[in-house]
Amino acid sequence: MKINKLYYFGGFAICVSSALVSHTKLPIPPALLIWGITVLLFLFLYLSDFGSSRMPKYGLIVLPFAFFLMFTQPFTGASVKNYVGPIISTLFFPLVVYFLSYLNRNQIIRIVKYLLIISTIVLTFETLYRYVFPNFDVQDISEGRGTDDVFYMFKSSSLMYNDSNATGIHILLVLFFTYYWSEFVNEKYALIKIVLWLLLILTISRAAWIGAIVGLIYFKLLRGKPILFWIFLGSLLFLFCLIVFFAYLLPLMETDPSFMARIEVFESAFKYYKSGPNIIDQLNGIGVYMSQVYFDIYLHNFYIVQAVEMGFISLALLFIMWGQFIYYTKSKALIILVPYSIVILSSTLSFIPVFYIVFGIICICENKLKNTV
Repeated sequence: MKINKLYYFGGFAICVSSALVSHTKLPIPPALLIWGITVLLFLFLYLSDFGSSRMPKYGLIVLPFAFFLMFTQPFTGASVKNYVGPIISTLFFPLVVYFLSYLNRNQIIRIVKYLLIISTIVLTFETLYRYVFPNFDVQDISEGRGTDDVFYMFKSSSLMYNDSNATGIHILLVLFFTYYWSEFVNEKYALIKIVLWLLLILTISRAAWIGAIVGLIYFKLLRGKPILFWIFLGSLLFLFCLIVFFAYLLPLMETDPSFMARIEVFESAFKYYKSGPNIIDQLNGIGVYMSQVYFDIYLHNFYIVQAVEMGFISLALLFIMWGQFIYYTKSKALIILVPYSIVILSSTLSFIPVFYIVFGIICICENKLKNTV
């Protein structure tokens, strides 16, 4: 019984305490400290005589990606502080899988309930802080970046994240995990869903809005549909996107600073590869956050950042890892990956523990708890 409490403590700590409190004004993120404590607990339990020291095989699927970054990023010129984030964030996943694999259904349900409640509270404070203490001067933005839209007053840094797109990513992850969880346990979680939708709207993150709409369409309409339906729907979406592009986005590209920055990002990446960087930089990357040094602009697109800063090999390993998430969760991972893959077109985060935490929980649910009562 006492040993089971240690596993429960480890599962609670790695899932709940470190899910959202990942970026603060403190020099070391609290999530990183909690991760270190749970690693020590994991080593103690795994190397001791307690239990069978089992680690489900799907708990190791993040290791190729993590090890690749571990053995290549130190040679890129990136600082340890920069590249440790994407490495450690992936290593939340095996810890979640390990600790939860020893717990019963009721214990896991209790942990997830706390995860959803605490995450919603933290995200509420994070979102509302921007409205109480807006950082940007509207007049400065108007004169310096060519827009008089007060919209940018509320997209600046807050308690944890530098811009509202980062907050939007976290809200999106928790929101669609809530959709998955409510279906899994057959409970509505209506209040949490409503609050998270309101918070998502308040981020004023257009990428998060689009990702949420696409994710909701997938969750409600597209799961399990035949391939012909996907082709038909894809054609309709393509036509819709063309209309939106020429009627709305094209004019914005000449006036809106956010869209102008996106164009500059693609131009910078295109010029970089056109210049013929050496093969090592292409395969291993130039280093996490080093794109700001090379391009005088942060690339602000997850896929481009992954390819440029961490290399094409890491991008391939990332997609393989996502594919394994889909396989081991019996496609339930798509509930989160579909909206997430959209929103990161306009933003990027190198340290995002909650992404790997929720996938660890889903893997456990679909492989350990699915047939239990």
